[in-house]
Amino acid sequence: MDKLNLKSERKIDVHFSMSSMTDIVFLLLIFFMITSSFDNIEGLNLDLPKSSHSKEISEDIKIIITSNKEYIIDNKKVILSELKGILETKIINKASIPKILIESDKNALVDNIVELANLAKSISAESVISLATRQ
Repeated sequence: MDKLNLKSERKIDVHFSMSSMTDIVFLLLIFFMITSSFDNIEGLNLDLPKSSHSKEISEDIKIIITSNKEYIIDNKKVILSELKGILETKIINKASIPKILIESDKNALVDNIVELANLAKSISAESVISLATRQ
């Protein structure tokens, strides 16, 4: 008996082209970038008092006082009694004379600002305390 020649003369290409896959992934990326929405992170809404004689300074420590008598340091709300320990730690770790910037809402009580300034001065008599304003 003669053997039958069952071999196919056409060879199947088993290679996979990645170019079409990258096109699809790129189109999906563009689609999701266009259709997605990003949340705006709201910051503190401080209404700083105006000043005609203000200048920019660099600060080592920034403390924010809101109109609700909230104290914020390093983006954390703290109460006044906690603030003393945090300020002591920050001032002790500074090699030079610390510059403390107080950003206070214009509707905050002056008593709160003076209380905070006195607290900072009691920890470090040499520290420079500045109030933030807007021009």
